[in-house]
Amino acid sequence: MTYDVGSQLKREIFGLVKTGGMLLGGLAILAAVSALFANPLQVFFRLIAVASMAMLILSIVTMVLTFRKAKAIEPVALLLSLAVSVIGTLVSLWFGGRPPPLSISLAACLAGALIGVGWSLTTLLFIDNNQIRGRGTAWHLVIWGLTFAINQIGAVVFGHTPSAMTLLMLAGAGLTVGNTLGLLVRVRRVAALIPAMAVPAASQQAHGGTGR
Repeated sequence: MTYDVGSQLKREIFGLVKTGGMLLGGLAILAAVSALFANPLQVFFRLIAVASMAMLILSIVTMVLTFRKAKAIEPVALLLSLAVSVIGTLVSLWFGGRPPPLSISLAACLAGALIGVGWSLTTLLFIDNNQIRGRGTAWHLVIWGLTFAINQIGAVVFGHTPSAMTLLMLAGAGLTVGNTLGLLVRVRRVAALIPAMAVPAASQQAHGGTGR
């Protein structure tokens, strides 16, 4: 199976830029609305809180409704998502002050990575028109729900404890790394089957053409 890495990379970067532009546009609209009130800064942060809650609810609904929908699994997209997660984590650690002890930080990353690998196994991969696609299973939704709930509860309970929030962030980064690497290994194995599947199809077409 061959990948047009350049076009895929451009498409993914364009998607990230588009998403970033939409977020900046949304912030600009909230700032413009806030400027109409007597205390614009307070109103601005209240609007952000409301918008964040709305996006949270929307993400939950979207996940529940679409987790079984088949989607193309592209290595470039997986690697780019992994890079964004790792870079974001490193930047947060850089500006977040003193991190927890190294042993505890590594344990959080490892725990997240193990869960991520298990999560990657809950995606059903299949080949459709020489393209690898995947859709979530019920376990995919269960693991996502548990990790999502743990993250939200942790943010509420330990929101004023920087070290605890850092550990949650490291576990989340480990989850992304484990899930991405697990999917990449599985995609590589499935991709190796595509040439073997193409031979019988070509043979059938040849026999069909001879019969006519």
